Amino acid sequence: MIEMRLAKMNEAKMCFTFINDARKYQNQQGFIQWTENYPNIDTVIEDIQEERQLY
Repeated sequence: MIEMRLAKMNEAKMCFTFINDARKYQNQQGFIQWTENYPNIDTVIEDIQEERQLY
């Protein structure tokens, strides 16, 4: 069973790695959801601090 939960601060770098992997895949597929500058590690950290996102 897959469990969804809020990310913890010590997981920020791992979450950002997932985003970068997804960004590369998107580019390979010919569509862009995220730019090179957004989201960035600061965005991920802020989202975790504000409990805004599931990663």
